[in-house]
Amino acid sequence: MDVLHVGEVGLSGADDPAIFHWAIQEKRVIVTRNYCDFAPLVEAFARKGDPFPGVLFFSSSIAHSDVGSHVRALLGWVAGAERLGRNPVESSLGWL
Repeated sequence: MDVLHVGEVGLSGADDPAIFHWAIQEKRVIVTRNYCDFAPLVEAFARKGDPFPGVLFFSSSIAHSDVGSHVRALLGWVAGAERLGRNPVESSLGWL
């Protein structure tokens, strides 16, 4: 699993659409808690039929400080995607 923080790629001050477009170019799934901003972007792209790798949202029930739960949730999602043999959030969204 290859995970990057937006700050590692020079996007720490970027707006959400810029991050979304970067993720598309890099073929990366976005993992975030920011449902309010990213869900409308997902909806707009899906409505137009424009493909994108997808967006995964962490549940608000996972505390920000609980790194272990974040990692376990993401590893569980990856294992499920591997069993399916595909990215289940491609051109859509999902929850961790």
